[in-house]
Amino acid sequence: MYEVITTPQLPPKAGYVEDEVDGVRVYRNADTGELMGEESPTEAEITAVTTAEAITCLTYEIALLKLGVS
Repeated sequence: MYEVITTPQLPPKAGYVEDEVDGVRVYRNADTGELMGEESPTEAEITAVTTAEAITCLTYEIALLKLGVS
């Protein structure tokens, strides 16, 4: 169970609440309950990484084709 923080010590951060873990104040995602920095990637972040990887691979393949290397 979460303990209510009555005297915040951290600056407010949109989408997060202040929590105390092992005596240390941390931010917790208000929607997911995950600690900041330990959150699972969102679907949009996964898609962005996958797209960037695909673009990198295609760019490499195009460069090889231009060089005549197959």
